Amino acid sequence: MNGPTTSRNDADSSAACPYCPVGTLKPGTTTEVYERGGVTLVVKDIPAEVCWACGEAVTTEETVGRLEEMIAETERGGMETVVRHFEPTTSASPAAA
Repeated sequence: MNGPTTSRNDADSSAACPYCPVGTLKPGTTTEVYERGGVTLVVKDIPAEVCWACGEAVTTEETVGRLEEMIAETERGGMETVVRHFEPTTSASPAAA
């Protein structure tokens, strides 16, 4: 699977986009696809700062950590393709869908 989206330590929604010369980041959500070892995981509704110009998303370190956990859970689940909504904490996570 690919790694999670770029992360940020701060949540300044007026920050310049690190990917394009014209955009700024605004609060929003993104969808990411991760592939590894024959498993495909689609994660929807990931909280992020999203560039209004190019659409690239930047997430917090905490969100990246949770995405890594979700990827590991999916790999252990034995399914080939999984679509999940972002879940902020593992304590609220149902068994891998």
